[in-house]
Amino acid sequence: MDWQHIDSQLLFAQELLGESDHGIITNMYIRGPYGIVKAYDIGYIDSGYYEQYPDRLWNLYKDILSVLDGHYHCCLSGRVWNF
Repeated sequence: MDWQHIDSQLLFAQELLGESDHGIITNMYIRGPYGIVKAYDIGYIDSGYYEQYPDRLWNLYKDILSVLDGHYHCCLSGRVWNF
């Protein structure tokens, strides 16, 4: 896995798992100040996207942490883990 640096505190990597009728299936890993989190099949991210919109990766990281803390999220609940 290749980690992509977004800023001094945040990195992400994608692990390609296969393809479905809806597109590429991935595990996404985000490494931040509160540890590494993993999200299953939340969508493939094109190269350069989070470099252009770093706040969106921060928001996803915070949403994943919130779900891991017990809050419900329609797209993330049951699909995220501490790594």
